[in-house]
Amino acid sequence: STPEMLMELRDIFDRNCTEIAAQRRTEDDLAKMRECIDRLKALTAQPGASLDDMLKADLDFHRAIYEASGNILIVTIAEFVLNMVAPWVKKSLDVSGRVRAVELHEKMYGSIRDRTVGQTNRLSVEANMQHFKQSLDTATSKAG
Repeated sequence: STPEMLMELRDIFDRNCTEIAAQRRTEDDLAKMRECIDRLKALTAQPGASLDDMLKADLDFHRAIYEASGNILIVTIAEFVLNMVAPWVKKSLDVSGRVRAVELHEKMYGSIRDRTVGQTNRLSVEANMQHFKQSLDTATSKAG
C-alpha cells in the first residue's frame, strides 16, 4: 500500500467512527480520550520526549474513539488500520506534528464530547487528515 491509500482509508474510517463515537460515547470513553490527549500534550512539552511514547499516546487516542463506538468489529478493524498507519503517524509527529497533533486531537475530542455530528464533526477529522497529509508530503520531499 502507499501512504495515499492509507490516508484515504484512515480518512474514511475516522470520519465515520468519530461520528458514531459522538453518538454513543460515555463519560468513561471521554476520560480515556482526555487522558491520551493530556499524555500527548505533556510529552510534546518535554524536549527529549520519546517519539515512540508520543506515537502511543496518539494511537491510544484513536483507539479510545473506536472503542467509544461500542462496536467490536470497528475496534478490530481499527487495530489493523492503526498498525498500518503507525509508521506514517510517527513520521508526521516527527516532521511537524507534535504541538499541532494536540490541537487537532482537542478538536476531535470536543466534537465527540459535545455529541456533534454531521459537517462540524467531519471538519475536525478533515483538519487532522490534512495535517497528516502535509506532514507526509514534507517527510517525502525531505527523503527524496
